[in-house]
Amino acid sequence: MNYSDYQSEVHKQLSDPTFYHPREDDPTQSFLSKIRTYLQAHGPHEELSCSTVSTLCPDNPRTPKFYLLPKTHKPGNTGRPIISSIGSPTERISASLDYHLQPFVQTLPSYIKDTNQFLSTIHSISDPLPTDTILVTVDVTSLYTNIPHIHDLAALEHFLDTRPSPRKSSTPFLLQLAQFVLTMNNFTFENHNFLQIKDTAMGTRMPPSYANLFMGHLKTQYLNSTPLIPFTLLRYIDDIFLIWIHGHESLEIFLQNLNCTFPVKFTCSFSREHISFLDVDVWLKNNRLKTGVHIKPTNSMQYLHFNSSHPYHTKRSLP
Repeated sequence: MNYSDYQSEVHKQLSDPTFYHPREDDPTQSFLSKIRTYLQAHGPHEELSCSTVSTLCPDNPRTPKFYLLPKTHKPGNTGRPIISSIGSPTERISASLDYHLQPFVQTLPSYIKDTNQFLSTIHSISDPLPTDTILVTVDVTSLYTNIPHIHDLAALEHFLDTRPSPRKSSTPFLLQLAQFVLTMNNFTFENHNFLQIKDTAMGTRMPPSYANLFMGHLKTQYLNSTPLIPFTLLRYIDDIFLIWIHGHESLEIFLQNLNCTFPVKFTCSFSREHISFLDVDVWLKNNRLKTGVHIKPTNSMQYLHFNSSHPYHTKRSLP
């Protein structure tokens, strides 16, 4: 990508005062001091040893770096914002939180780990579907940068409170660590300091887990409040696949109420014949589901020359 175009996209995003605030100073050391003070004060009550507290606080923290992953398959090549937190003050507490949250993620009823699990679930539907079946995909608009902290922390609290006693780490303690991860998102770009002031950023361990739990919590709340539910609902973080058997009009009402109920916004597409989800094409033929590999329009079917400058492990990993 041309660097001037990349740079222009970065400045376009960082100039949004809703999400980013420029700073004259670098708060990295200040953030580390706050985390260390909290852990030293509350760690002993949570049965954390001095060595564990020390491990959770890096000695020489690194200021996170901001970069974009260009979405080459979308018009305008918009960028997905990433804040690389390697070596940052929150990196290790984020990993610790992910350790506590992952068991809840894997037990969510609609949770899909990967394409293989999606295919396995789809292929397990062996009986013919009703003639008015509709295939639906729903996507959350910019999930990571649109989850209000009050909602994602409420979802975390809901799941953490379901743990049996005695709990090795208390719910208030883990919620405070999550608050640190969500609010201490400072970074640099071209030697300028910024702070993300709303929601969280990709680039640290915890966000995928908390996003999964947030979406799982929303799904349960919504399905418990609506008279008609999907025949099948599968979710990969913010990508949702539905099989709807109640007709087009009721589907419109279901999706409309979904957007009116929650703090995040959803986009959707549906068809009675074919739809794409993850990297899978799903067809409805003779009231039965068929699947195939989805190929995006940007796929030029080109091969990577083995004498290219790519690292050897990259070329070796290609089939």
